[in-house]
Amino acid sequence: MDPLLKTGLESLLNIKIENESPTISFKEYSSIVHGVNHNLTNIDNNKNNNNNLKEFNSKFFNPTDNVTIYIRHISGKTFEMKTNLNYSLSDIKKQFFENYEKSIKSSDISLYYNGNKLNDNKSLAEYNIRCESTLALFIKNSKYSIINTFDPHYNYDFSGIIDIPNSFKRGGYFYQRPCGSFRYALLVLGRFNEPNEVWLGHTGRAGFGEWAVTYHNSISDENCLTTPSFDDIKKESFTFNYNGDNYYLIFQNRVNTSTITRVVIKNVEYWKSPNSSSDHIRPYSICIGRI
Repeated sequence: MDPLLKTGLESLLNIKIENESPTISFKEYSSIVHGVNHNLTNIDNNKNNNNNLKEFNSKFFNPTDNVTIYIRHISGKTFEMKTNLNYSLSDIKKQFFENYEKSIKSSDISLYYNGNKLNDNKSLAEYNIRCESTLALFIKNSKYSIINTFDPHYNYDFSGIIDIPNSFKRGGYFYQRPCGSFRYALLVLGRFNEPNEVWLGHTGRAGFGEWAVTYHNSISDENCLTTPSFDDIKKESFTFNYNGDNYYLIFQNRVNTSTITRVVIKNVEYWKSPNSSSDHIRPYSICIGRI
């Protein structure tokens, strides 16, 4: 993996990535981008864990407070938990440690929801996390390999390019190309069961199934918030240091414009998608540039 990209992802996810390793591997690139896989599989129904959980619940939960959430490890294993939406993330980590993975210290767990790293002092409710929501679990300083994620054939160097405004359209909407950055393409062809890949087209026309281009540096608490303005998203992008220089890291997406709501926040137009599932938004590259 390109060392700049590797450093950026390690900083973003707070993990260690092995270039060639038999360690835990990402099964889906969406785990990197969003921290959530919306196709829940491999639910852990270990009886001992469930018995311990019932005992824990009987001590701390009023039955009306029980809600189901899922905690998904990036290896693909998903745990079903009964909990209380008013509990802090620190409490959730403790519950997970006591009932599922005693080998993982709660202090070594990072939890993400819709791409946001969750603060230990906040509750699930404060993040608009609801019943049946899925949290992504990362183990701090663990080593991971990333497979079937990138498509270098479609990488492109925009670092020396300056575009004329309103020159490019996708799906009938203008967007700014990621000028000043290097674009690392994600492997998206064939992932969404669309043989003709019309959503990824470049005709610029609306009404033919082509999705528009937007960017995001993270996802809002409840809705996926993106913008077609690369200049504006750079102002609030995730940053990291590589060899003494600071860089930004931004995700480039295709967005289903039939499901968006257009909003203006601090004089910037954002597009709000109902959620981060592939029905609404599909990240297809990671853009990194020097600040």
